[in-house]
Amino acid sequence: FCLQWHAFEFDREGPLIPSRETSPSMPLSCKDPNALAALVHFMVLEHLELVADDGGATVLGNVLKDTPRHLQEPCLVALELMKFGLLSSEPFQELEDRRFPEQVHYPTAQTLTERNKSLLLLCRVMSLVPMKLKNDMWNADVDFDLAAFHSLVRILKRTLRQL
Repeated sequence: FCLQWHAFEFDREGPLIPSRETSPSMPLSCKDPNALAALVHFMVLEHLELVADDGGATVLGNVLKDTPRHLQEPCLVALELMKFGLLSSEPFQELEDRRFPEQVHYPTAQTLTERNKSLLLLCRVMSLVPMKLKNDMWNADVDFDLAAFHSLVRILKRTLRQL
């Protein structure tokens, strides 16, 4: 909502985009809690570089703006992961003193085929989209790569909430 509102006001040179010369101070908000929430949301969007310094939208901001509402959070997480180079088709590297369990049969960069690289990336991207589960006990294998990937996703989501 805020990105669409921002784009509309920017195109019209509306009051949402004050010029730096006329109001160089910090943004102000009325006592309405919704206005304060929108102001904080805009500040987060600017900090995430989804709004440019000149008030325009960045390429990533335009992508997120045009994303369907139910996919905006997964898309934001995917964009942030891409910024840090964490959303890729490359397998995770094991540490010298902490090897992956052999029972996992986790691929290395040398043993990974192009098909498996594609599957890794596709699984990681699709795992960002929320799914509806049956109200039943989980009785399938746990994918080692997705478990490791989601530990990074959890850290990122916690950081975004702290912003």
